[in-house]
Amino acid sequence: MNNKALPTKIKIIIIIAFTIVLFGLILLIFGRTKDKRFESYSSTPYDEHIGVILREVEKRQSTLQTGSSSTKTEGEHEKSVYDLQILLVRNQENDDIDNIRIYVAGKNKNNYTYFDYSSYTKSMTGSTMHSLTSATSFASKEFINRHSHGPNGEEIDESTLLDESPIEFFILVTYTTKETEHSFAYRTSTLDFNLNKKFKKAEKREVKGSYIDYKEDPIKIRITKDLAESESTIKEVQKDEFSIECVWDSNNLDAFKYSSDVLEGFNLRQHEISNPKDKEAWDVNPEIVDIKLEIYAKITNKDEDFSNYVKVYSLYGFYSRHRNLSIYDLEIDESLNLESFYIYAELKIDNGTNGNKTKLLKKPFEYNMLYYVTVDEL
Repeated sequence: MNNKALPTKIKIIIIIAFTIVLFGLILLIFGRTKDKRFESYSSTPYDEHIGVILREVEKRQSTLQTGSSSTKTEGEHEKSVYDLQILLVRNQENDDIDNIRIYVAGKNKNNYTYFDYSSYTKSMTGSTMHSLTSATSFASKEFINRHSHGPNGEEIDESTLLDESPIEFFILVTYTTKETEHSFAYRTSTLDFNLNKKFKKAEKREVKGSYIDYKEDPIKIRITKDLAESESTIKEVQKDEFSIECVWDSNNLDAFKYSSDVLEGFNLRQHEISNPKDKEAWDVNPEIVDIKLEIYAKITNKDEDFSNYVKVYSLYGFYSRHRNLSIYDLEIDESLNLESFYIYAELKIDNGTNGNKTKLLKKPFEYNMLYYVTVDEL
């Protein structure tokens, strides 16, 4: 009996071992494939025809908002939802840009989330200089409740944190010009830093005129407020309202301008001209060719699984000099006690290109911003 059973046991062991190896190999292959899919994506947010900028906002919900007004109980946890806007701008192209399709992937700590805008197409023709696409509820960070049964049939309620907070973005844009197909693949990451340590070094600034004091910064920011007049309850949440606007300052940005000898000697031009139909245009003003700007709202929250900093506004990519972004309206539960805004940005400023990789040309200037403003100052 034992002599006959031995080969069967060995076969079972071999089958189990083979299954484990095969399953591990499949995971390895697919895991690598997912990462390798984006290896060819460039960190340059423009090509010869278009530039792209991504705006990401985090919308935080308090425990009053995640609770139940019918049972008059607060939620156990907060929740964050991430919305995206993708802005495309026309660069030097004098021809129409048609059949625009957009694909976005967001990498988080554990996986990827996706947005596919290929079922519909957009165009930039005639006087249309830009195209805006939105992806609401692109990702979220929230606790998911699961109901199951234990080995003895007992009911079990489990709460698991699903954290899709993006740390890297991959944007693929396909389009046509004169029936020629183009594919533009861009990748960018969020700013990687320790919030508490970094913000301890932030400079406190006041509001001067309409904007937060921007000193020599190429970007100026305006934040206005409309605070709730009463306190939130489980039955009715009161919202503090803020408007955030980011625009470039021509005087500070033009301080990076090359001398006329350099401009003329290399026949430099801007990546983006103000009017693509004007073939005689020769613009040589500095541009923000790559931006990573993040604005955080410091709040008082009850949930230790969520940061007391909310990334209420962020920009990544090519910052158009001629097409301003729309004003963003922020609403947040007044019970979260928003007390200040922290601004951190890393910019790359270029002063023209001649269309090739001339080694004599300087690399883009790098410029950083780090400061905060209190709500009382607004």
